[in-house]
Amino acid sequence: MSVEGLQAWRAAEVIVELSADGGRRRGSGYLVAPGKVLTAAHVVEGGAEISARLDADRPGEQVAQADVAWAHAGIDVAVLAIPERNMDAELTPFGQVGEQDAVLQCSALGFPVFKLREYAHERGGGSRYRDSAHIHASCTVLANRREGTLDLAVPPPEPGQDKARSPWEGMSGAVVFSSGHIVGVITKHHRSDGPGRLAASRVDRWVEQLTNSELRVLEALLGHGLTPDALPDVIPPYGLSLINAAYREQLTDTAPEQLLGRETELERLAAFCAGTEPYLWIQGPPWAGKTALAAWFALNPPRGVVPVWFFVTARSAGQADSTVWREAVTYQLAAIAGREPDPRLPATAQDGELSLLLKQAAERVASQGGTLLLIVDGLDEDRSHERGGSGRSVARQLPRRLPPNVRVLVTGRPQPGVPSDVHGDHPLRGCERWRLSPSKAAEHTRHEAEADLELALALGDVGHDLLGLLAAAHGSLTLDDLRELTGRPGYDIARCLDGSFGRLLRRAGSSSVSSMLMEGDIGSDHVDSRGFRFAHETLFRTALDRLGPDLGPYRERIHAWGARYSEQGWPADTPAYLLHGYPRMSLAQSDLRRAVALATDTCRHDRLRTDTGSDAAALVEIEAVRAAVCAEAPDDLTTLAVLAAIRDMVTHNNASLHPAVAVAYARLGEVRRAIGLARSVLRTEDRAWGLARVARVLAERGDARAAAAAREAMETAGAVSPVLHRTLRREVIRASSVALTMAGAQSDALALVHGLAPDTARQAQAEVSSKSYKPSNENALEWLLALAELTAVGHRQALQLLDQAENLVDALDKTLSPEDRIRTLSALAAVHAPLEPERAKRLYALIAELATEENECMRLSAGARALREARPSIAAHLAARAAQLTEESRSATHGSLLATVEALALGDSPETAQRLLEAVKNRVFSGPQPWGSFVNACYTVAESWARLGDRKAAWEAFFRGMCAQPHDIRSTGLVAAAAEGLVAAGAREPTEPPT
Repeated sequence: MSVEGLQAWRAAEVIVELSADGGRRRGSGYLVAPGKVLTAAHVVEGGAEISARLDADRPGEQVAQADVAWAHAGIDVAVLAIPERNMDAELTPFGQVGEQDAVLQCSALGFPVFKLREYAHERGGGSRYRDSAHIHASCTVLANRREGTLDLAVPPPEPGQDKARSPWEGMSGAVVFSSGHIVGVITKHHRSDGPGRLAASRVDRWVEQLTNSELRVLEALLGHGLTPDALPDVIPPYGLSLINAAYREQLTDTAPEQLLGRETELERLAAFCAGTEPYLWIQGPPWAGKTALAAWFALNPPRGVVPVWFFVTARSAGQADSTVWREAVTYQLAAIAGREPDPRLPATAQDGELSLLLKQAAERVASQGGTLLLIVDGLDEDRSHERGGSGRSVARQLPRRLPPNVRVLVTGRPQPGVPSDVHGDHPLRGCERWRLSPSKAAEHTRHEAEADLELALALGDVGHDLLGLLAAAHGSLTLDDLRELTGRPGYDIARCLDGSFGRLLRRAGSSSVSSMLMEGDIGSDHVDSRGFRFAHETLFRTALDRLGPDLGPYRERIHAWGARYSEQGWPADTPAYLLHGYPRMSLAQSDLRRAVALATDTCRHDRLRTDTGSDAAALVEIEAVRAAVCAEAPDDLTTLAVLAAIRDMVTHNNASLHPAVAVAYARLGEVRRAIGLARSVLRTEDRAWGLARVARVLAERGDARAAAAAREAMETAGAVSPVLHRTLRREVIRASSVALTMAGAQSDALALVHGLAPDTARQAQAEVSSKSYKPSNENALEWLLALAELTAVGHRQALQLLDQAENLVDALDKTLSPEDRIRTLSALAAVHAPLEPERAKRLYALIAELATEENECMRLSAGARALREARPSIAAHLAARAAQLTEESRSATHGSLLATVEALALGDSPETAQRLLEAVKNRVFSGPQPWGSFVNACYTVAESWARLGDRKAAWEAFFRGMCAQPHDIRSTGLVAAAAEGLVAAGAREPTEPPT
């Protein structure tokens, strides 16, 4: 058995008494197997006496005499043998990094001289010791190939007083971990590389210098094969795979097909990702190729580097603001972190959400030994400070403090430099800045584009119109948009775009427009969502300067175009530009009247919701317009009031949204929409129900976002009154704990079900593994039912706990009501039935015994429900007995009466049950009686009618129960659960509700 990852107690301080001069040498090592410490050969060379000190000055400290069991000067590795007593340790796995363009994150624990300390007075005052140094390092795998070492970039320590002595002395022998595997042993500090570099002997290069016999001995000592086929690859496989497909496609559109003459720059970027500096700023003049370099590197990152990016583009009003930057980066980080961002957060909390997502994404990447790279291109094109912008620059929102494995790359022109709103201590103010000179390819492209611009202006009306419309739009326009705006045949426009004019523009995809028309890919009734815009900021600015006042008529043409679709009520074929780019263009031109009109158009909001799947886009737009009005006309209280009212109305649009819709989208695989819709449900209890069900679906699909959705469901359910919705809370607890357990977060599931603190939950998880865990509080029942659900889907952890679960039911006999005990035994019996029929048979017999023990109506009803499927004849007998008791009793309680209704329904006597239900209806609602039992009885009667094939009666009973719920506490989640059961029973098409 092996255990992955660095464990602090295994790190050894190696102390060597030298035979030659009686001196002493210190180094580091690691207990890799029982009685075996791996270290560097030069540390123990010439040693007369060697000792290994593990867990120094800690309660588990052990000091052992060591012998050199094996050493090899060529690879500078040694294995020390120490007594195995009290040294029980699993084997530590080894791994390889191979020969590939990759950046690797590593860690090591050792005892360098710069960690020299003095004991406190009570420990003997004046004596000294070396404390441990836990380093996090990164390296480019292809560096130091000839030497056969890993080039580790580490935070440099402060230089000591002795300049001739390396501060890293004593770190030799520390093993290097990556992705839980040992990949090297630190052996050297090349002083010429500076204090921020260490070299480690590579595990996957040892085989090249060892003879077969030497290799066999070393493998036996380490308990692990060292040949290439025996060493797993530790470099994380993902790069772009964690990024949303839409953003990957955008990057493909931005990056050049080939990047020529930039080999040196790409090597420097890889070294930056493997270095210790958090920020790098690439600067250069227009047409230097900054965007091409950044996009190419993002699209082709070294293995182990996960890029997240945003390309600020002033020529597009919707791509040059920090609000859009935050949205784009938030969703990319969320995809990496494995959860969805919360769109309902107010603006004041969105920065915190972004910081949290950055941390979570970095942790996920770091867990696989990777580096997270945030790329922001075109910092000089940020227009956040202009009218209609957010006011805060993109640079200001870049994080000041980064997780260890995060790097930030920004590009831009030298001027205007760092925006004035950036904090004085921000890393951007003091980071390294590269000067990027234009490549020959970039210079050639620039001259061609400028010539093409002159030619396009000379083309006459077609070229002039296209340039004018694209410049006026401040965004991208599709072929169909241009066809509508110019009134010209599509083929004429396509021919113009395919010529030299086309080199001025950038668009999604690589097919020529003419070929798409010829092949029928774009028809007259087809809106091609892949729009055109200027290929470079300089071209855009040049076009604005050359056209000057001529742009006015083109803006009016766009306004008239938008007005036509507005008059039609924003139909389904409304161009994407009018829904997304047009409002930003209006704000950029300080046209507040038009921007307010768009932001308060409810028909347009409906179209936006259909187009995007939620109200998030409408809310962002309303907020942007509100901010612009506050800046330009703060005294216009009427407009501000209207915007506030519209925002409130949009927020409450989801009052009728059914949470089951979110669950359906989750089953279809549209996870983002599913979670977004579940969060958009207005009523808190329904929102909790929807999130819990979505979490369960995601867990079944193996989606990493299941755990986060389950936790959010429970946080939401915490705001629901337990008095009103005890049943709902139980259902959310059960669904969420199942989702967490299936997602591999069992300690979180235990903490959730039992209200345990995190440390206690981890201890409980260990007890679960050893089958000694015994939940004893009031939530034990929910854990048992969750356990039954897990077993039903074949979850291995649940299968280990069946014996314990049954014993727990007996142990909780005094705390569980008879009805709850029956319910729990029924769930366990259902699980056992296909696995151990005899055990299930015994449990069903116990249920029947419990149900008849006191000859009481509530127990009889619970027994009838529990045995309905497995023992229908016994269930019918129990139901009949419950009905008889009710008829004989003149003072039956509401609970007994309703329990009898359910028993009759379960015994397939819905007509009798319904008569009794009508008789008790007035009594139930004449006083302060709970409505929940009455509603559940209605739903049970409905299912009974459905089983008997009377669809009309089934749905009438269902609607009777739904309408019986008091409106102020009605839960559509509970209604949905009942409808699910009704449909499953056979009533697939609802009738109209009764009047």
